[in-house]
Amino acid sequence: MKNQIYDTALYLRLSVDDGDKQESDSISNQRTLLQNYLKGCVIVKDLSRFGRDFTGVLQYLYAGY
Repeated sequence: MKNQIYDTALYLRLSVDDGDKQESDSISNQRTLLQNYLKGCVIVKDLSRFGRDFTGVLQYLYAGY
């Protein structure tokens, strides 16, 4: 099966405490956190589609924690 690429979006929320700054530290931190999370993100229908070796799947899932 051919790999399919999906468009995604990040939702960043401004705070009124940020004032009128062009780019607050809060927004920069939110963007960095979300972008780093998405780099290791894999979406599957269910875990059986991710891998047949249950132990290997668990190792992959918990590697980031």
